[in-house]
This record gives sequence, C-alpha cells and structure tokens, in this order.
Amino acid sequence: MREPVILNFDDSIRSLPGCRSIPLLGWQEKIRYGCTLRDLTELEAVLNREHIGLPDATFLGSGDFHHVSYLLIRRLESTRPFQVLVFDNHPDNMRYPWGIHCGSWVHHLCRLPFVSRVTVIGITSSDIRWTHLLENYLLPLYTGKLFYLCLSPVSRFARLLGLSAIRDFRDDKGHLTERICVTEIPTLSTYRLIRMSSHPRLSKPIGIRGS
Repeated sequence: MREPVILNFDDSIRSLPGCRSIPLLGWQEKIRYGCTLRDLTELEAVLNREHIGLPDATFLGSGDFHHVSYLLIRRLESTRPFQVLVFDNHPDNMRYPWGIHCGSWVHHLCRLPFVSRVTVIGITSSDIRWTHLLENYLLPLYTGKLFYLCLSPVSRFARLLGLSAIRDFRDDKGHLTERICVTEIPTLSTYRLIRMSSHPRLSKPIGIRGS
C-alpha cells in the first residue's frame, strides 16, 4: 500500500497515524472554492517537489478544496483506464468559464481520455432540476461518459431532453452497494472521491484508489 497523504490547506485535519502531511497553508486563499487552471498547474509542481507519488488515499481538508481532486486524478494518466465514483450532493458539472471550482471540476474530469466513466452518486441538489439542468455540461451525459445517480426525483425536463444518464436512485437506497457494484458500474479499476459529510463546511473529502 502506498503511503496515504494529507494535503493540509487549512489545518482542518489532525495528524493521522501512517499519513504524511504536506503543509500547504500558503495556498489556502489562492485555491479556496476555485482557481485558474494555471494556479492548479503551479500547485501540481509543488506536489511534484514533495514527491507524493500516487498515494492510495489523499485527504483534502474541508469541502472548499475538493476541486483539487481533478489534479490528483490527472496525475494517474500513466495507469490503465479507470472510472471515477464521486459521492456528493451536487453534480459538480456546472458551467464555469474562468477556470475550475468546486462546482465544475467533474466537467474537466470527463475530458481526460484515460477516465472511462464518471458516476456521481447521491445528488439531491436543485442543480439538476428544470432549467438549472441547462447550467450543467450536457455532452458527457449524452455520450455515456457521465452518469448521475440521484436521491431525489428526476425532473420531467431531463426526460424531455432524453438524458437517460440521470437516474432516480431513491428506491434502491436500501441496496445501494449491490446496485452500484452489480448493475451500474462496469468492471474496471476505480477511483473514489468521498465527502465524509453532506455539509460542505464539515466535509473531509478523501480520494481513494481501488479496483
């Protein structure tokens, strides 16, 4: 197992046994909530100098920084194709032309050729309801690169647009693991992003590599 890493942007995670902590407090305000792609590339250079490699688990602190997940996944380009599971209340696939932020990073993820599929599980937000749906990037939903498994009703508008990749998952909550593993997720290597709480201020996103 590769050494787990804490990217310490805001001191929100205490030291964990067996985890290496990378001090990044100076980056806190530069990338909080969002940043330019240039800033993200500069952060990648910092991580390269720290020689973090490809850790099996990465803790990102509060939910203000989970768009950094895109950077961590981009670093896996040399591995075989894999899919990404995102457990979140929001689709994080919203239109944002000024760089990357917490609500748009999944769109950038879908553009990586070595990511075969992205599945966002647990959406209940209004980001996919009625005309708000048009604020999402729809192309990856049409092409089968991106799927939403929702814990709220799917709007009629989504059905009118033919977006079968947006699915109502409420009736399967009691069999969530079985449904995800057996019927929804192809047999490929996976990378999972988990937010440990539904409240963005309390969440501690963790990226986990797996198979």
